[in-house]
Amino acid sequence: MEIYYKFRKEFVMENKTVEKLVEENKNNMVTTTQLRQLLSNSVIVKNKISSNVLKKEDKLSDKLLNDVKYLLIKHTYQCGREFKVKEFDQKFEISERLKKIKTKEDFDRFYRYLEEIVAYVKYYIG
Repeated sequence: MEIYYKFRKEFVMENKTVEKLVEENKNNMVTTTQLRQLLSNSVIVKNKISSNVLKKEDKLSDKLLNDVKYLLIKHTYQCGREFKVKEFDQKFEISERLKKIKTKEDFDRFYRYLEEIVAYVKYYIG
């Protein structure tokens, strides 16, 4: 239970949990397809990171950091194409979190955060 609480506490922004943010913004949320695209692109990077034998505190190689940066670039492009994606990015701090990734643990935390968003979007929006 303590680990779950610590995990949930990491994803609190503006004194609101991810669940609360999704619930409050369910009428003005990105489409499931847009969210799945971000998650799908993240899975590719996650698999590349997982294929390297890294401890959670290990820094990512330049090649892996470039993959994370490319993920940020793809996401930024989507933000520029659609205002809803840009609003989503600002509310959920996706770009800011991607910019802070330096270690395997950072990426794992980001990926779990995305999974939590997807789960609550599915729950509240369908």
